[in-house]
Amino acid sequence: MKYKSPIRLLAFALLLYAIHPYFSCKKIDIKREVLITSAQAQNITFNSAVLHGQLVDIGEDGSITEYGFAYGSTSLPTPENNKVVAPGSPQQGDFSLSLQGLESNMQYYFRAYAVEQSNKVTYGNTQSLKTEINPDAEAPDVSTLEVFNISPWSAMIKGMVDDDGGATIMRKGFCLSNDPLPTIADDTVSENSTDLGEYLLNFTNLIPETEYFVRAYARNKIGIGYGEVLNFTTPEAGDPVNEWLHYDDGENFDGIGLTEGGSFDVAIRFSPDQLAPYNGMKITKVKFFPKGGMSVNYFIEILTGSNPKIQDLEYEQYVDSLLIDEWNELSLDTLYFIDASKDLWVGYLIYNQPAGVFPAGIDEGPAESGFGDMISLDNLESWESLSDAGINANWNIQVFVSNQSGEEIPMTRAKPPKALRNQESHAASATLSSKRKME
Repeated sequence: MKYKSPIRLLAFALLLYAIHPYFSCKKIDIKREVLITSAQAQNITFNSAVLHGQLVDIGEDGSITEYGFAYGSTSLPTPENNKVVAPGSPQQGDFSLSLQGLESNMQYYFRAYAVEQSNKVTYGNTQSLKTEINPDAEAPDVSTLEVFNISPWSAMIKGMVDDDGGATIMRKGFCLSNDPLPTIADDTVSENSTDLGEYLLNFTNLIPETEYFVRAYARNKIGIGYGEVLNFTTPEAGDPVNEWLHYDDGENFDGIGLTEGGSFDVAIRFSPDQLAPYNGMKITKVKFFPKGGMSVNYFIEILTGSNPKIQDLEYEQYVDSLLIDEWNELSLDTLYFIDASKDLWVGYLIYNQPAGVFPAGIDEGPAESGFGDMISLDNLESWESLSDAGINANWNIQVFVSNQSGEEIPMTRAKPPKALRNQESHAASATLSSKRKME
């Protein structure tokens, strides 16, 4: 066996001693960060729960100004939703807080949070709880208040949820039948809502000279509550109604497009007062004038409300076999019944208009501003009139309304415009152009 020379070992030791200052450990200051976690809830009742968490690290210099739990119906609740705040100064370790006044039989999400002096918010992990059913809960207390605006084909019904019975309302509405005691197994008009108080709904597609029985209802987790039964009889149909509703003068004068291309929506609008004579009647056809742009896609749209957005889009249909520079008359795949209690918007989406074309036909005016000339350039987030852009004209859009009987046609929509709206290419230039302005 060979041994290393003592002289070589001594030299190596001296070398280590000489370079030691260059390889010695250096102290590094690490800033303490706030760390908080959420634990499972306990002591859950129908209206309360105890939430648990841990303040793992309070950070540098006691920088936490507030901490507690954020809670709500969404999976990432924030203090702006609902919160319960811990009293006193923050102390590192476990903490628990009580929630009161919760809804029974409801899913809640919660997470611990801490706010620092810089307004930075640190969150713990999300936990959930579900409250128990109120042991004293019962079916909702409901009233049927009034039937009004009765036409041969429609009627407005007013009801009220007087009390939720101790459990959250899941659905409310009206049930209607030719039998004296209607239930939800009969014809119903409903809405998902947790609100108490009065509500209105419109029944359409009724039969003239027919007696109906109607009552309000509301459902919670316990059961269904019904209101009183009211009866009414629809009047005679009278003369047949087959009308085109529109604002244009029937002649196409020009075309409108976006300077840089893109997508946009156009519509004509009718108010409840204008629609009152047509409540419950059917829209069966829409007519419009595409001025130009063979590569442009058109989708017929029907929306409701005073300022409708994408969620208020009630009907859409792709336009196939389009004729350019001519009136196009399109039969709806499904008959649409008019509800005169809210504004009606009928128009079309122009999807992916190339630059330099003017696909939306207009008349020579004057405009029925706010009614015959509405346009949305931001994917139905907002509406404005053509007159806002200095264009005094109405869209060449006409709506055929009828009170005659007719069978519904099965849907055969060729393309889904809602899916197209999720694509980035729908973003439109906000600059309008007309053919006559460009020439």
